[in-house]
Amino acid sequence: MKGEVFCHKHSRRRTSDGWNFTVEKLGPRGKRGGGGGWKFVSQPDGSSRPLNETEKMYVKRETPRRRRKILP
Repeated sequence: MKGEVFCHKHSRRRTSDGWNFTVEKLGPRGKRGGGGGWKFVSQPDGSSRPLNETEKMYVKRETPRRRRKILP
């Protein structure tokens, strides 16, 4: 994964074929996240593709971790 995560302002320029958007389809209960649907990438031409390894890493990072309750 080294070298694929960019924070520099010049690395965010739009590519010649356009942006790819990560889309999360809502689940049966109209929820996002764990009880919801699945994520995929929508491409500029209207097609879609599954997430690659880097995008899966970002999805895993954004889900909050469960924490143990501290009892008094």
